[in-house]
Amino acid sequence: MAPASRSSISIPKNEYDERDLLAELSSPTRRPASVGALAVVDWAAGRDPAIPAPINLVIDDRPVNYDYFNAGKLQAFLQHLDDRCPGIHTDFAWTPYHTRPHRGYLDVLARHNTGFVWHGFLRHVDHRTITDYESQLEAGRARVDEITRKYSVRFQPVMIFPYEKDTPRAAELLRRSGFVANVHSMDGNPPANYYRLPAAPMK
Repeated sequence: MAPASRSSISIPKNEYDERDLLAELSSPTRRPASVGALAVVDWAAGRDPAIPAPINLVIDDRPVNYDYFNAGKLQAFLQHLDDRCPGIHTDFAWTPYHTRPHRGYLDVLARHNTGFVWHGFLRHVDHRTITDYESQLEAGRARVDEITRKYSVRFQPVMIFPYEKDTPRAAELLRRSGFVANVHSMDGNPPANYYRLPAAPMK
């Protein structure tokens, strides 16, 4: 029997690849299969392979929780990041109300490429319970200015809401106040295709 010609093969349009992209890239056994595709994307985008891709890691760990990392473990962790991803920048979340961090914590961070992001307007509370966002943010800014002067640290204009919960009013205030990003959780599970990409069209 003669093989079917290409014109006789019907390929549905708008097909979606059902593989979960994050699972594919995070699985040590499946990730190598994606290396070629990732290299093609880099080549098509014109990225110079001699220049490392920038990486920014954000950790939701407040200075008040310093005991979670002792100095040795924190130093080892940051050194591991530096060794595996040279040039990586790591930001830690800081609640403005906490103005007396452990000096050892800051000394370790100062030896690495690190910074801080906001963790709440002022306090570590569910921001859905706040009624006056403007006054909370104003008080938070005063605390952040004090922390910046006292400890010579820098806060990124990024907000990680406590418990990853916010409201439309809080998000709107951030936009009007010069913040460039915020982190919050979705209500319920993400849509089925949230982490999936459309399959490339076949020609």
